Amino acid sequence: MRGRERRLHTVATRLTVRQRVVALLAAGPGDAVLRDSLWRGLTPGERAAFRRDCARLDHLDATAHLCLAWAAGQVGALEAVAGWFATVRLGAVLAESLEDALDCGEPRRGPGAGGDGDLNKAARRVARRLRGLAAGASGAGGREPLRPILDARLRAGVPELHHLLRALEIEVAACAAALGADPLDPALQTIADRCRARLRPLPDLPGLDPPIALTEPSDDDVAAFAARCRPEEGSDDAAW
Repeated sequence: MRGRERRLHTVATRLTVRQRVVALLAAGPGDAVLRDSLWRGLTPGERAAFRRDCARLDHLDATAHLCLAWAAGQVGALEAVAGWFATVRLGAVLAESLEDALDCGEPRRGPGAGGDGDLNKAARRVARRLRGLAAGASGAGGREPLRPILDARLRAGVPELHHLLRALEIEVAACAAALGADPLDPALQTIADRCRARLRPLPDLPGLDPPIALTEPSDDDVAAFAARCRPEEGSDDAAW
């Protein structure tokens, strides 16, 4: 046995189960010697406890990977909806402003008024097209108005994603309190933080009336998410 391995084995035998969990979280993915050392010197009861902790870390990591991959795609889709919502709103605002300006300045009639009349007609065509964009061509093609559809999509999707990210945050905090160390991989934490940052401005988009109110997920939803992150009772499987 080489010197480093011998020192690691000696130190590991002096650690409590919780201290071993912290060391395991700090270990690099390729540090097989340290991982092997952390299992040494445990009583049967301690080994079972260590297995349970490892299994909890495995399940949390797997669930976080899946949920954050979905969240990253979902926030991108919501940003696209928000972009369309802003475009539709701007089209309606511009159309209204243009029509008001045209109504306030009636075109000249009589000899020499042709240029103004043509410009007026062209401006009104632009206003109609802008309103058509805002309305989703409602009436002309039998489609539903676009703005309410986008509004509904935002009001459904933004709270759903917020609740998922909060449930994950709550479970990570609970796991950290139980194990004595932050259990979430730093790369996953970065993804979660970015998703929250990108989601933050969406509830208060200009034109959303009223703004989207974000609430805490229900206790049942938090409990259901926690159950997804934890191994089944009696399971001692762990990949660590």
